[in-house]
Amino acid sequence: MFPVSAYYLNAILNSERKWQIKGEVKLSNSSSTLVTLENDDFITNTFQIGRQSTNSGSFTLGGVCSTRVNLTLTYTGIAKMKNVSALQKGYCIKLAVWLKTEDPQQSDTDYSKNLDDSENTTGKVELGFFHIYNIKNSDYQCDLELYDAMLAFDRDITNADAIYLYQGAKCISDWLELFCE
Repeated sequence: MFPVSAYYLNAILNSERKWQIKGEVKLSNSSSTLVTLENDDFITNTFQIGRQSTNSGSFTLGGVCSTRVNLTLTYTGIAKMKNVSALQKGYCIKLAVWLKTEDPQQSDTDYSKNLDDSENTTGKVELGFFHIYNIKNSDYQCDLELYDAMLAFDRDITNADAIYLYQGAKCISDWLELFCE
């Protein structure tokens, strides 16, 4: 849960909402942003977010609940990603959306900014970090399927892993070390 402003609470109650999306593309193990994708880099109404267990049917022992994001890049978005060689698996996109609020400081053209060019946080919703999992690319658009880091826990446990978990694992960090790269 994250704290939201009074402006956000009022805006979310309206039936007509205006959203803006931005994504900061990073290497999975880096904190520096390679490129920022903005509204013009996404095809309108293609952004979808969903949560599911890994087998999409039921939550089993050893299963994880992960979040999937689907979006489609426009030609400009594809060009931005190709310029930094980031249109491939393993890259991470930090996604956030902004809701147009009645904040008098929020810009009418770019909801993520205030009139003084500082970041507007009154309508911001951070969705988190998502890793490129699947790419369907053509010349004029590119469909991306991204998953959050919980997908790293979706792996088969071998007999050797089971013995280690039963006999050798002393704490939760031992389990995390086994599953995470």
